[in-house]
Amino acid sequence: MADVSQTATSVEPVSGTPKTGTAGASIVPGNVIYLDADTSKYKLADADASAAQAAAVGIATSYATDGSSVHFLGRGSIIDVGGTLVKGMPYFVSGTAGKIAPAADLATGDWSTFLGIAASTTNLDMTDFKATGYQLA
Repeated sequence: MADVSQTATSVEPVSGTPKTGTAGASIVPGNVIYLDADTSKYKLADADASAAQAAAVGIATSYATDGSSVHFLGRGSIIDVGGTLVKGMPYFVSGTAGKIAPAADLATGDWSTFLGIAASTTNLDMTDFKATGYQLA
């Protein structure tokens, strides 16, 4: 398998409370983001970068550039990811910055952040969204 192929213009909130913050990078709808503790800005999450960069807080629902507002959904939400999912499959932060990956695509050394379970072929249920803090061995 591979990262979820997404169309940014198709990403939409289904349920949950939208959140807003300041972007620290170029972000498009569907990108997985984390909060950089040093800058207090949201950047692209990356499973093979570091535990902090893999600790995603949500999935963007808007376009943003460094310094502008970014809107996103986090834990407890359901989002149409703008791509095709396999219903019932768990999804995680990818080793490619900002992307969503099925569990099978995680590699040794990646930091595991569980994004959710595919509730349908388009909707990701992020009820149990969790940055585990564990690195794959």
